[in-house]
Amino acid sequence: MSGFLKPVGISEDLENPYSRYERDWRYYTREEREITDYNDKENGFSAALYKKMDELAQKNNDSGKMKDAFSRRASLSDFIDDIANTMTPELGEDAYLENDRFSEKLETAIKILSKNPDTKVVTIGTGGLGGWDDHNEARDYVSRTESLFRSLKSAMAHIKAEGKEQNINIMVFGEFGRNVNLNSALGWDHGNLQNFYVLGGKGYFNHKGVVGETVLENTGQLNRLYLKPKPGSYQFEPHSIAATLYKIYGIDNPETLTGGNGPIEQLLS
Repeated sequence: MSGFLKPVGISEDLENPYSRYERDWRYYTREEREITDYNDKENGFSAALYKKMDELAQKNNDSGKMKDAFSRRASLSDFIDDIANTMTPELGEDAYLENDRFSEKLETAIKILSKNPDTKVVTIGTGGLGGWDDHNEARDYVSRTESLFRSLKSAMAHIKAEGKEQNINIMVFGEFGRNVNLNSALGWDHGNLQNFYVLGGKGYFNHKGVVGETVLENTGQLNRLYLKPKPGSYQFEPHSIAATLYKIYGIDNPETLTGGNGPIEQLLS
């Protein structure tokens, strides 16, 4: 795949990191403070001040990324504003939950992916749903799980409304695995059973199957039941799942992104 991956952080409110929002006299020299409207925390930058700042940036910065960033700032600012101002399609009963931070994150992610084909990956956490370290009282996690999947349903409806169901996938996974069984506190301790959901991409994911088999391993320890590969079964590292997805997306050498772990060839044939 031509090009390269370069991360950019942005909030669910699409706060524009490239805009110049305020002027504050504390940041300027005595001479600069005399410029009309230099100190204005409410109205942002005027056209004249924009020009002045850009001239200073080109004059005082060495050639390279810093100077290039200033020269592209205005176009990047407009780009973010254009995405922020787009309206989410009418989703009916699948509309995003109101006053729900996680839903807002998903909605923003779908907007970015739908409107900017150069964005390849958007990663979000589950902030707004609560934690998932469910060592006890797993029943207390029912409501946040329902909120998670309700938000995912809205996101898929959004993707379909944009006509992007063959271009955008949602992948849901945790940071680490859990045991197979509940512990004595009605929760799950750390183990090797991991959740992984893939939504979307029916045209090129639907024919994929299950690779490998597992069997239940009883360690003899209380509350410690694991899954392990069945003898003779195909085994692969979790990073190989990522490598397989990258390969499907057109990256020719995905192992460079996955620590040397290549794709699962059985899923590519």
